[in-house]
Amino acid sequence: MPPPNVYYQQTLRMDSGNTNAVRGLANLYRQQSPQKAAAFIASLSASQRRSIDDIERSLENDRLAQQAETLESEGKWAQAAELHRRRLALDPGSVWVTYRLSRDLWQAGQHAQADAQMRSLAQQKPNDPEQVYAYGLYLSGSDRDRAALAHLNTLPTSQWNSNIQELAGRLQSNQVLESANRLRDSGKEREAEALLRQQPPSTRIALTLADWAQQRGDNAATRAAYDAVLAREPGNVDAMLGRVEIDIAQGDNAAARAQLAALPASQITSINMQRRVALAQLQLGDITAAARTFNRITPQAKAQPPSMESAMVLRDAAAFQAQTGEPQRALETYKDAMVAAAITPVRPQDNDTFTRLTRNDEKDDWLKRGVRSDAAELYRQQDLNVTLAHDYWGSSGTGGYSDLKAHTTMLQVDAPWSDGRAFFRTDMVNMDVGRFSTDADGKYDNNWGTCTLEKCSGHRSQADTGASVAVGWQNETWRWDIGTTPMGFNVVDVVGGVSYSDDIGPLGYTLNAHRRPISSSLLAFGGQKDASSNTGTKWGGVRANGGGVSLSYDKGEANGVWASLSGDQLSGKNVEDNWRVRWMTGYYYKVINENNRRVYRRAE
Repeated sequence: MPPPNVYYQQTLRMDSGNTNAVRGLANLYRQQSPQKAAAFIASLSASQRRSIDDIERSLENDRLAQQAETLESEGKWAQAAELHRRRLALDPGSVWVTYRLSRDLWQAGQHAQADAQMRSLAQQKPNDPEQVYAYGLYLSGSDRDRAALAHLNTLPTSQWNSNIQELAGRLQSNQVLESANRLRDSGKEREAEALLRQQPPSTRIALTLADWAQQRGDNAATRAAYDAVLAREPGNVDAMLGRVEIDIAQGDNAAARAQLAALPASQITSINMQRRVALAQLQLGDITAAARTFNRITPQAKAQPPSMESAMVLRDAAAFQAQTGEPQRALETYKDAMVAAAITPVRPQDNDTFTRLTRNDEKDDWLKRGVRSDAAELYRQQDLNVTLAHDYWGSSGTGGYSDLKAHTTMLQVDAPWSDGRAFFRTDMVNMDVGRFSTDADGKYDNNWGTCTLEKCSGHRSQADTGASVAVGWQNETWRWDIGTTPMGFNVVDVVGGVSYSDDIGPLGYTLNAHRRPISSSLLAFGGQKDASSNTGTKWGGVRANGGGVSLSYDKGEANGVWASLSGDQLSGKNVEDNWRVRWMTGYYYKVINENNRRVYRRAE
């Protein structure tokens, strides 16, 4: 049996004005490919083309829509909007063309024009459910949930279709969650939980409660909440991912790997879910898999309109890049995260703009604050700093012992290394404790060294000069350094230390072990030498060898407390050993606690 196009072509040869044949062939070619249909239409006479004007307009509309979609995926919102204007000219009053035009105008920063397009559509079709739904969706997409819900309510509920009902339910749920989050952010988590538990049971609320429990470290409550969701919805991927995260938090990596492998890949569609998968892979040590996941979702997040979801993906991707030795790439990704988090409508193109955008703003939400601070920390970590400083200090006392005048000139170079910063430092130190007083014979005893047994002469001035060197490295968790006391002093030693810092919720702690010089006097720091006229023995150079622990409690509010406990053995050259234990604690109140200005009152 010959294909349909043969019959249509035969008909046209017999009757070139047969519109049914022209239309049939146009639709047939359109099904095969838009290019084939366009070529066919171009071959028609003017009268034949007029008979299928609607098909030609539809083909042009489809072509423009595809071009606009490509531009949208590249973040070229203004250019995409111009194509939608042309589509609207082909199909005036189209609800969804108007919606896409308005959405792209909004993303391009042309908010007034975007709103005007949707208002005009609402005036043209006030009782059209599609218009009501599209306008509500548009307002919701630009973080205007209350206005979106108000617009939905302009249509009687009896005329609501399933799309409007679903959107209204989501917007109402958003309002409840917004109120609950405000309560929680103000420190009233119990009241926030009570508000959510008063609502009709829903998976979204259950997952929110699970997330809160996880953030406060209540793993039992978190697991119970996820289990409850899975009892209602056995295939809920959010809850399944949540259980993976809990297993990791509790150190059960084998169970986490098994559950991660069991996740249905076909249902992990959102970039936020894939972000959580990447973080789980990273925490389980599968760097290669985490890199693949982040490399797949990062371009998708860049192409999406600004949103919490895309901003979180880009923020975590940047952190991953920094952690895996790609700090410059991470800084570039943080620039994209700033756009996605609506910190700036345009990607910063120079360092001045970028660093200015890292400054916090009192109107920022938690996500914007996090993106700014993480970007600022990485930028500072990548800086090369050279510091030259001079310090003068001293204390009054007895000449030759404690009439101290000290000068220290310090040169330090800090540079990025791995995920932290390394430094090299050298200090030129001069300490002068004055001159011994003498008797009429030009001798002195001053209860110093062996001079108390036999008076000494010469070398009345007690001073020393030396240069120390040190290297070290630190990141958020570890800090170490090793170096020397000033070389040129009477007693020279290797000194240094190592510390580990972490936190448990709002409680921060640091453990350290160290060997440090006691630098309060020339005798303790550099040692002194008995008079050459007697023994010439060196003594002093006291070092503190020990460890300590410090704690701090600060939730970012007005009050905070801290405490530290350390113990040291004090030893030196030709001196008796000693020991010390120090315990300190304190309280501070932030009289002014603003983003870029703080004034503390302390009690120690």
